[in-house]
Amino acid sequence: MSKNNKKNLFLIFFCSVLLLLLIIFIYSPPRDVLYTVQYGEIRQDFSTQAVFIRDEFTVESQYSGQVNILVGEGERIRSGSPVLAIKDGEEEFTVYAFDTGVISFKHDGDETIYSPDNWENLTRDMVTGARNNFSSLRDGNRVRDDQLLFRIVNNFSLYIAIFFPPEQPIPSEGSSLRIEFPRLDREIYWGQIVDIVFRERIVIVELRQFIDEFLSLRTQPINVIKGVFRGSVVPREAIFETEEGYAVLMPGRDQPVQRTVKVLGGNENKAVVDGLTPGDEIFLQPNQ
Repeated sequence: MSKNNKKNLFLIFFCSVLLLLLIIFIYSPPRDVLYTVQYGEIRQDFSTQAVFIRDEFTVESQYSGQVNILVGEGERIRSGSPVLAIKDGEEEFTVYAFDTGVISFKHDGDETIYSPDNWENLTRDMVTGARNNFSSLRDGNRVRDDQLLFRIVNNFSLYIAIFFPPEQPIPSEGSSLRIEFPRLDREIYWGQIVDIVFRERIVIVELRQFIDEFLSLRTQPINVIKGVFRGSVVPREAIFETEEGYAVLMPGRDQPVQRTVKVLGGNENKAVVDGLTPGDEIFLQPNQ
């Protein structure tokens, strides 16, 4: 046999062995892996879109001219306080606040659409398709007759309309809700459900807090927090179901030992369980 033939046979043999090892590696069943139980926190939540609904009214100009703003954006004023002056030639007209609240010179023109008097007419598209598109009146601007000047916002009454996806059950009216604004400060805000537009799966929530950022926002993505569970955290793949309930396998002297656990809550990847202590070892892929 020639050297070339021997070399070719060796290459064929070598490649066949590599292919066999690869097939064995791919199709061989995974071995049991130990996992150390840890103390932690798991949050059940879902993401959706919400729009802000403020108790507010707008003030339009009755004059044309140059604006001289007398108060700051976001400043709380009393009814009858001067807000701005409009100068037209030698004449100057002062515009006063007709109610107590927070002043904002920003507006998007949708104040009457997204209002407490109109939320029964909200649709899913109005909630999920809303945009932040505010314009602002600035000191020195010229205004015309009937132009919107400012808003007076009741900062003790703020609502958000939340669209609930079909896979999420709608809570009952009067229940509390925890909400996170991931693009703002990621703080948890509490609210109470005050109304539900069932045909559109829209939940109206009155927030208990008011921050400056809420003044000039129309829409924001939010996380609705359904529950927070703390305790012994284990991967879902370590839990299996028995006639007595849920269980995990722990290393024993000669063979694995079954331990019954109670699942308190979690998500699709991990669960918080009762019946295990942080530091315990369990099998991720129990042999049943």
